[in-house]
Amino acid sequence: MRHHVRSFVLAMLIAVLFTLGACAPSSTVRLLYRPADAPQIPAPTAPSISVVQFKDTRSNSYIGVRSDNTPFIPNGTVPDWVTQSLADALTRQGLRVTYAQNLETARASQPQYILTGELQEVWIRENSRTDISASVKAFISVIGHKGKLISEGMTSSLSKQGLPGSAAAEELLYNTLQELVQSVANKTQQAIAAQR
Repeated sequence: MRHHVRSFVLAMLIAVLFTLGACAPSSTVRLLYRPADAPQIPAPTAPSISVVQFKDTRSNSYIGVRSDNTPFIPNGTVPDWVTQSLADALTRQGLRVTYAQNLETARASQPQYILTGELQEVWIRENSRTDISASVKAFISVIGHKGKLISEGMTSSLSKQGLPGSAAAEELLYNTLQELVQSVANKTQQAIAAQR
């Protein structure tokens, strides 16, 4: 009887370990993008701003490491993801936003303001099977006809504890980015409003 109980307990333990292993985050991390539910149309008199594709100054093409030191690989282009997310956040603030691949293209569209940025870090760290952290760092500049409005480094860091899951890393990274772009959008809107 004891042999059967031990065998059953061992079988259950193995099943739990396989289940936890299947729930571990994948090495590929989707760069989640969730535009606003309804497209927002800024007023024709709203300030115009061109958001230039962020320059990638990160030292790695991967975006973090798992607890076993294997890399987290993004499923897309990280600077595009950050830049587009920021452009959407500025649109939600009521600005007329255009997206430019480079500074020359931005200037050619003659916006009232131009936002440029350097992407310094996008990083996920799986500290343990139940503890994960993420950080996003960027240097942002906003210039207008009267000169520079904003020129500063911005950082967002979040962490999450709980049961592992395949979406844990990408959800945490998405939330970390949203915190950063919302902060940048708010500061930009306030700086523009102060100039008007």
